[in-house]
Amino acid sequence: MNSWYDAAVRALKLRHAIDEFVDHELVEYHQKVARYERRSTADASPPEIPPLLRDQLSSDDWDIIAAYVDLLKPMKDLSLIHI
Repeated sequence: MNSWYDAAVRALKLRHAIDEFVDHELVEYHQKVARYERRSTADASPPEIPPLLRDQLSSDDWDIIAAYVDLLKPMKDLSLIHI
């Protein structure tokens, strides 16, 4: 359980970088599509959308991750108490 908490906290800290990376991939994909459309031939297949873009995190997803952090923090704190 602590590993889920730690991963969620880390993801929230890296949210800006993660979103920028996804945005960069999206721009690259759109550039590939534009090149394909300019040079389109019958035998060429369109560029495939990268899996990353199919699985990108929405604003609601980020809110859920933040909620998980809030829910798991007390358990993480309890696990660190030495009795």
